[in-house]
Amino acid sequence: MSRYGAPGNIDDFAHGADPAALADGWHKTVSGWVGARAADSAAFFDALDSAGDVVPIAWDGFPLALRSWFATAPDPELARQRSAETLAEWRPGGRAPRAVRGGMLGEPLTLFRRQQDEYCEWFTHRDDAGRITRVDFSCEGPEYWTHIATDPELCLRLYREHVDANVELSELFWDHDVAISIDGRWRIWARAGDYNVLNRWTTTDGIMHLTHSANTLEAEINLAADATVLRAVDGVIVDDPGTLICCSGFGGASRSSDPLIGFAVNRAVSAGKRVGLADPVGLYISALNTGAFTDGDGDPVDAWRVVRGDASEQRILRATFTPPPGSEVLVGGVPLEFGGHITDHIQMALYGVVETNPAGVPEAAGCVAACCADPDRPAFRIVVGPKDSCSAIDWELLGPVSPSDARGPGLAAAEIDIVDTTPVTESAIISRHR
Repeated sequence: MSRYGAPGNIDDFAHGADPAALADGWHKTVSGWVGARAADSAAFFDALDSAGDVVPIAWDGFPLALRSWFATAPDPELARQRSAETLAEWRPGGRAPRAVRGGMLGEPLTLFRRQQDEYCEWFTHRDDAGRITRVDFSCEGPEYWTHIATDPELCLRLYREHVDANVELSELFWDHDVAISIDGRWRIWARAGDYNVLNRWTTTDGIMHLTHSANTLEAEINLAADATVLRAVDGVIVDDPGTLICCSGFGGASRSSDPLIGFAVNRAVSAGKRVGLADPVGLYISALNTGAFTDGDGDPVDAWRVVRGDASEQRILRATFTPPPGSEVLVGGVPLEFGGHITDHIQMALYGVVETNPAGVPEAAGCVAACCADPDRPAFRIVVGPKDSCSAIDWELLGPVSPSDARGPGLAAAEIDIVDTTPVTESAIISRHR
């Protein structure tokens, strides 16, 4: 049996202290995720050694949720672009994560995640005048980097190569335990010595991998598996992406990615196929429409560089867009002002494998979820329980953060919890990618 390879067939493992152990460990991680879900459904299978057809599933890179939320704003274009580049403070359970010292809650920690939720995230570099000097794009899952970090020196070397030469090892790993509030209880989220998936060099000061809580490789696998369940309403098979995700509840209804991925999987199952994910399992930038970018004279701009992954196979993991110094860059005739102007022309993809399902077409099930739409922004929807009341939703709490209401690293003391002596008794570590 072959092994699951690193996303994009990148050769990171070969440069580690123990290449075989890194490769074996990653294979076991991915096969564990896939195997657990394959046991749940006859229509989802481990496709590592399958001779089935590889099928790409595509979606747009810019967050559809931001387009929908700001569609009614006075300046929708400016609002969505500014919000896309605004980091959201991560406060699980409504509270800042806390350091844990001596088994007790210590000081609050200010951590951030991006609001870019289509498995494509970017960091925009600007000069002192605010002009874009480079935009870095990544679609690498945080779990992969947690695995790379089992070899700290390899992790540091890659950060210095791709993010900043000044990265220090101590900035990538926690020197204390970290707790987060879940359902009113403090639980351990990370241990001292663990890789910090929300370190400054992949949030406030650069990007190495995805940070949005929905942008994980395991989420990709779970979404594909969940979408193999056929759904019917009043005896009629659901055959619309939006209706399907609301009925099934397998992802974010306001995203571009989840409804399209789920629908493609679901249609294959309804045609008598079973579905798996192609090796190497990953989330990918498949292409940039470079024809959209010109200089002031209308000539093409050569600014796009793929730096990780395989462009020929449309499995790009990391790329940069660097405007030529002193040259004006236009996007569809409009000046380039935000990294999101580039993302508007990025196509994302994952790769499924389909083959005939020996069990045939499964029987359809009823809905297990529903959707509520914001009365003021009808295109913005969330998945809820089938009996939940839409009228009880506080939509402003669910919306994205804008620059005007973002809270930065310098929080005033009055705005955060003071150190207390609450013991942290939960010993089980919950997912650090949550």
